[in-house]
Amino acid sequence: MSKEQIQNWYDIAEAALGLSDEDSGEMIAKALRSNDPVHQYWGAQGALIRGSQGYEDYKNLLKSLAVKPTDMPFGKIVASEIIGRYGTSEEWQTISEPLASYANMKKHGIFTAMMAMNALDHVPAARQNDVVEILKKAPTEADGLPGRMRNYVPRLLGDFLGSK
Repeated sequence: MSKEQIQNWYDIAEAALGLSDEDSGEMIAKALRSNDPVHQYWGAQGALIRGSQGYEDYKNLLKSLAVKPTDMPFGKIVASEIIGRYGTSEEWQTISEPLASYANMKKHGIFTAMMAMNALDHVPAARQNDVVEILKKAPTEADGLPGRMRNYVPRLLGDFLGSK
């Protein structure tokens, strides 16, 4: 990892947060098109920060990212949250099941599961009902977790499912 790469990540994060002097809109679009998972994450965060206007401005890029195969799904999860919040019912149906599947901490790890649960928590309640059956099957235990973290995902799942 070079200093140049780290600076590039920093520049994209600044653009996402609206702190850049450069054209942040173009930087966000470029980040969403990137194959770099850090760029994807900050591009999606930039769209999320902009709310419904961010969805409108980057709709096609967000939809592409939400279905893009990846080993590091953090940008994909944020893109899916934006679609869940502001997209059409048809768009939500396309990404809701894959998003909910990331709540499986045995398969995807605790941090991915926590991020997926956070994203689902911010989707309108009517759409949350579409993923209840998937989340009911999510494991509530995983090997190798530090004691303090063992209850994070089970608590999030319990809170989410208890409100349904």
